[in-house]
Amino acid sequence: MNSNISSLCIAGDLFTDTKEDLSVIQEIFKKLTENNKLLVLNLEGSLRYKSSKIAKNKAIPLSLEPKLIDLISKYNICVSIANNHSTDFGNISTIYTQEKLKKANIPFFGLFVNGDITETFCKVGNDKNSNPIYFVGCGWKNEQCIESTIENYGCLGFKYEDLINVFNHIKNINKNSRIFLISHFGYEYEYWPLPEHVEISRKLIDYGFEGVFGSHTHTIQEFEFFKNKPIYYGLGNLFFSSFNIKHSSLETKGRIVNIAFSSNKIKCQNYLISQ
Repeated sequence: MNSNISSLCIAGDLFTDTKEDLSVIQEIFKKLTENNKLLVLNLEGSLRYKSSKIAKNKAIPLSLEPKLIDLISKYNICVSIANNHSTDFGNISTIYTQEKLKKANIPFFGLFVNGDITETFCKVGNDKNSNPIYFVGCGWKNEQCIESTIENYGCLGFKYEDLINVFNHIKNINKNSRIFLISHFGYEYEYWPLPEHVEISRKLIDYGFEGVFGSHTHTIQEFEFFKNKPIYYGLGNLFFSSFNIKHSSLETKGRIVNIAFSSNKIKCQNYLISQ
């Protein structure tokens, strides 16, 4: 991590609650991180610490298979944990998950507590001109992405003002920073982005974000290049398997976006993946 990056991959949701899936996921990781390419994805759910209680607003909590963390640690992967299942088992399990990610040397971003917005973003490296590359994570509260409080970990909201605040904070660290957003937004199983999300995403590009990439819907949604910068509204699933949630064949697909960096531009190439 924090090396020179000529290209990287961005993918959608990853979740499993069984060891039986790990061999399949490993083959996906091998392909996407070939030649040590960086893969950035949304790690859905959290590790459940002992018998921690399920959050009150959760009908279907998602408890990660612990061995998945070990598998991720073997590859060049950075994870966003800003999603509607990262706080399913309360603050204790959220902190436990973060501790396990740190111990495994897996870079992550997206949850914060008590106003510490530095936890919402992660520097993943530099482009060939030594410009820092950052990823920011956020979540839409309308789909149960719990927002941060003074006492409890939560997401940065998908709100223009809040995201601009983080953007400015990063630019204050280095004015040449190239900043991407991973946003957990949209309604599940919808195939078209919400007009308000399109509007905010475009405003974020106008302000200076290099790209916006959406997860959560479990479906592949449309994408566009707004002022020559990418907005992918729904990347679908990289891999999602759960005893509690059964997706149809339409929701077992995802879009992988390969980003190649040039001097002041980025080039995107995307392709589909099926589970």
